[in-house]
Amino acid sequence: MTHVRNWSKVKLVLTAREAAEIMGCSPYTMGQYLIKGIVPGVRVGRSWRVSRDALRDFLEGVSH
Repeated sequence: MTHVRNWSKVKLVLTAREAAEIMGCSPYTMGQYLIKGIVPGVRVGRSWRVSRDALRDFLEGVSH
């Protein structure tokens, strides 16, 4: 996993590929996490978008 020191410098909305890079997994694996609802995201057409804050909360183990 890529350690993000300053989340405010990360874009507000990430592509699945960008989120995968931060998590340190493959884009395929990220897609599976999104499809299964493991990582919160929104499908836009054929693409996925992930909120920076939702990804940060997921990685930090924050539950809402």
